[in-house]
Amino acid sequence: MPTNPERFFADPKESSRYKVELLGDYALPFFYKLGSRYPRVWIVDGYAGPASYEPEPGSSPTQIGSPMATARVARQVVSEQHRSELRIINVERDRDIYARLQSNLKGFAPQVINFQGSFDSRVEDILQIVGNDPVLFFVDPFGMEGADLRLVDRLLDRKARTITELLINFSYRGFQRMAGNLISRPRSPARQKAADTKIAKLDAILGTRQWRWVWNDKSLTPTEKCARVADLYRDSLRERGIEYVHPIQMRDDYYGPVRYELIFATRSSHGVYLMSNFVASYQEKLFDATHSDLSFEPQLRIQEHAVRRDGLRAEIHALGLELRKVSPEQIMRHLAPRHWGTFKEKDYMSCIRDLVRGGGIQRDSATGITKREELRFIPFREQDLFSIPVGGRTSDLAEASNVTHLNAQDAAQAGTS
Repeated sequence: MPTNPERFFADPKESSRYKVELLGDYALPFFYKLGSRYPRVWIVDGYAGPASYEPEPGSSPTQIGSPMATARVARQVVSEQHRSELRIINVERDRDIYARLQSNLKGFAPQVINFQGSFDSRVEDILQIVGNDPVLFFVDPFGMEGADLRLVDRLLDRKARTITELLINFSYRGFQRMAGNLISRPRSPARQKAADTKIAKLDAILGTRQWRWVWNDKSLTPTEKCARVADLYRDSLRERGIEYVHPIQMRDDYYGPVRYELIFATRSSHGVYLMSNFVASYQEKLFDATHSDLSFEPQLRIQEHAVRRDGLRAEIHALGLELRKVSPEQIMRHLAPRHWGTFKEKDYMSCIRDLVRGGGIQRDSATGITKREELRFIPFREQDLFSIPVGGRTSDLAEASNVTHLNAQDAAQAGTS
């Protein structure tokens, strides 16, 4: 991430645009899944920015930032006249950017509250305001400070079973900048002391010294080192009782280097399947944007995805046989953690319709299936083991023929995830 926020807001990269899109897409279903049980649902943006990017001459058109994306969702909730409400809290440290934030979001009160100051200094105030309501914390700074596990512990230190979800920027560049101080080279005493201070700070941020061994591994590329340390970081989040912790690798183009990871952390399998759907859509958009020409790559990707979906169909059938009766929504909640960011909701529903047509689900028709409909799964008849109608074509069922022989323990584990 760039160190100059003004320059960043003037010319956001593709990864930043997609990041805002992901947050905006997830905000509404996040509210829907919780709004029926709580009077208020909150999204807290700890490093908000000005709410819109002002372009420099010759750069991309004005793009909205995360505060504007969530504010619009909060306004939509009001227009739909729900009994509960979605509230937004934005925090911005820089005074000038904060003034722009206030200006850009005027008219969104009382759904939107803006604070000036550092996120760290405002956390206690925010926790007092949100109380025991569900909160999604969007923590997206320019460096590593937002990934500080000491900060995360403060966000998680609420009443037991209180719903807290996290979307954290793990900055590859920010990590590399701090980790570079570990390299041994001649320094003046003052410079060495400053380097040692930054190394100790990174130890505290990550909650471990293991990153040092990763950083000194000469067999790894810089990007691989960042990915390994991000793995360690996600493990630390899981150790804090967050069951589902998944990375979203943010790039500016499909084949480009990973600029940073957005780490999604939740205790809800429902949240995983919702966000996984948006991540899969993000990957698809990134691929399409990279292949705007008439190359063979898009067709190859379609064929590869069809093969993966054949495997998904077999896995859905195995899980359905294990559970006997299960809804599409429950299937997606079971399998989305395993297939994070790979399949969209329409892929799951397409596989389910294929299974109805092929005799693996007992139902009169493959049309009109709803996400909460309870479906009865049955073994394929012998003749169904050779072919199955898939979207108007016949697909080889080599994988599906083994569906009833899949490891039962694996399916049972999926049923309890």
